[in-house]
Amino acid sequence: MPGRCIECGGELVLNPEGESVCSRCGLVHNKNLLLSKQSFIKNRIFTRGYVPEPLELGTFLAPSITHNCEAVRPAFLRKLKRISKLNLYSKATGDRSMQYRVHKTLIIVVEKLGLPRYMVEHAYILYTKMLKRIRDIGYYGKINHYRLSAACLIAAIRANGFNITINKVLEIYQSLGHRVTRSNLLEAIAMLQHERIYGLVSVRDRTEKIISLILRKIFLDRLFTRNINAKNIYTLEKEVFKEARKLLYMIDFRRLQGKNPHILALAFIYIAFIQVCGNRTISQGYLSRKFGFSLSAIRNNIKFVYKMLEP
Repeated sequence: MPGRCIECGGELVLNPEGESVCSRCGLVHNKNLLLSKQSFIKNRIFTRGYVPEPLELGTFLAPSITHNCEAVRPAFLRKLKRISKLNLYSKATGDRSMQYRVHKTLIIVVEKLGLPRYMVEHAYILYTKMLKRIRDIGYYGKINHYRLSAACLIAAIRANGFNITINKVLEIYQSLGHRVTRSNLLEAIAMLQHERIYGLVSVRDRTEKIISLILRKIFLDRLFTRNINAKNIYTLEKEVFKEARKLLYMIDFRRLQGKNPHILALAFIYIAFIQVCGNRTISQGYLSRKFGFSLSAIRNNIKFVYKMLEP
């Protein structure tokens, strides 16, 4: 009978060595009850229960690398997944309380930016990696953890392809009362680039991604789509994107370095609308008001693109 000695029928208990021993005759059983479908209750007496995954000394083993994972209940899997994530933050206590405050700040900033929750985990993992690198290289200067976490959040945003500017992240950190300025934030980003944590992306690649995001926002504007009188706005959106992308790749990517990719994307979209529709369907003032960039900056970038497209 499960949980009973095969010789005398006594109850099995767990000794300090992790072996199952009969409480009556002391017979040691070879079967490891921790790895079987058993659980233990008070006084460590084994009864019929369900422990589908091995939990040894507080460590977490993913269900994908354990046996009989198909028999694990979904609710229990979700619980183990949540515990494994919390294990990353459970060490941020005592002398690591600064890491706990950084994690809480990341949660607030990500919520204000409207980003998914997994961005907190990505940014926090980069932050802990960077702390380890700083200790390894022997950096003894004063570390501002909030600047470092802001830089790691920007790196995570870039890696996941979200259209969030550095200024937006900077404004939220400053609104929370942290001493984060643009200069020391760029300094922290440079440190991440030196350690190859912050991936460098060319302006042309970023501009191409931003063009698709901006076009989606423009064509979701009902007032705009009502005024253009297009037969099929979805077809028009694809045509404008193809034209803007073609214009983008007609220019040498080295000439685009140093330019703001968001304003460049607006300039390419404006020119693409003129090329596709044949008239000024979209105005520079509309782009300036909707996306918050100055009219002069958009106008200067449009002139720059026209100049680069000249034969």
